[in-house]
Amino acid sequence: MGEYEDYIIDKPERFMLKNENILAQAKEQAIILTSLSEANMTVKEIHDLYTLPDGKHSKTLKTIYRYMDTLEQIGLVKLAGHRKTKGKRSLEKLYCRTAKVFFNDDDAHKTAWLSTDDGQRFIEMLTTLIWQLHGKEGDTEALKEAVLAYFKASQVQINKVIDKTMTDDKFADTMDKYSLYEIKGALTFVSHIQAMLDSRETLDEMKKLLD
Repeated sequence: MGEYEDYIIDKPERFMLKNENILAQAKEQAIILTSLSEANMTVKEIHDLYTLPDGKHSKTLKTIYRYMDTLEQIGLVKLAGHRKTKGKRSLEKLYCRTAKVFFNDDDAHKTAWLSTDDGQRFIEMLTTLIWQLHGKEGDTEALKEAVLAYFKASQVQINKVIDKTMTDDKFADTMDKYSLYEIKGALTFVSHIQAMLDSRETLDEMKKLLD
């Protein structure tokens, strides 16, 4: 690639709340949004994300434009500026995410998910793995209820972290120092640590069942 100069007119917000339907579409285009979390990109650079080992692309350029139009319409990406490449007259559009981190604002969905087949399978898997980790079997339903209670407690803590991130500048400043990957990991571990501190009765119940 030749020398170029980028002219930036906008940048991502730090954090943004989005509903579950929009975040589901974000998952479908995860390769694009993950790459945009690291740098502004042109459509050609995004197209190159889909390069196969033989040098061809798994998606057409037309498809990439369609993806970007959709992501822009639902508020996940936006125009960051333009790129002027030496020797070329035309400018290329540069895209960025609308926010560095997207949070799910659909609390009802999180609770409802536990009642879905996927949610139930997840809790059953956790319960089975805990029994296997301890090399024994026991009251599976009682342990399942305890695991479910703890999982709900961790979800409550995630919501608290998100709320604090959106409303507390000091907390947000700390979060803002880290990458998207680090923030996702921190959300998971902080929510579980705080859930453990607030769920001593539930953890005591688990311990009795496993002893």
